[in-house]
Amino acid sequence: MVEDIVIIGAGGLGREVSLLIDYINLREKKYNKIGFYDDGIPEGNQIADLRVLGNVSDLNLTTSMLNVVIAIGNPGILRAISKRLTNKLLRYPNLIHPEVKYVLGRNRIGIGNIFTEGFIMTCDITIGNFNIFNCHVLLGHDVKIGNFNVFNPSTQIAGDVVIGNANFFGINSCVLQSLTIGNENMLGASSLLTRRIQDCKKYFGIPAKILEE
Repeated sequence: MVEDIVIIGAGGLGREVSLLIDYINLREKKYNKIGFYDDGIPEGNQIADLRVLGNVSDLNLTTSMLNVVIAIGNPGILRAISKRLTNKLLRYPNLIHPEVKYVLGRNRIGIGNIFTEGFIMTCDITIGNFNIFNCHVLLGHDVKIGNFNVFNPSTQIAGDVVIGNANFFGINSCVLQSLTIGNENMLGASSLLTRRIQDCKKYFGIPAKILEE
């Protein structure tokens, strides 16, 4: 059965997610793309192959079941938008590129996650809700991930790492094994994290150190 789907966020990531849905449909027709919803772009604007249909709050007026994907690369905004969506008719599928390698029986995945091309997960991994895994992200064994995290291209997370909520991982960043990462942190591009970190800090470098404000 083909189901309707809309994309929140008509920026670069939103256009990438639109292509991801096309790739999914090439293997098996699952979704009918309806359009974008975006608070910053006027209704009716054409973005790539889809139109902007309204702002985020308009989705709470939906009267029939509708699939929604939140394509926002900022963890804080991603979390805030998810809390604004209160209509119980809205559904949040996991979008998984057809070539993604994973063993579903040994990994647990929540809702609303985005898995793009080249993503690899190994075994015994737990993933919460509304996380974004951009191209070529790698998760090692026994990794545990909370909600609203954004992993940019080529992020590598070694085994036994525990990650909280709303963290941002820059392009080509790396986290060594058995570390714990709290909430709302940012790891800069090409940075190597070698120690446990708590909450609300920015880290950069090899090894990664706190960036002074």
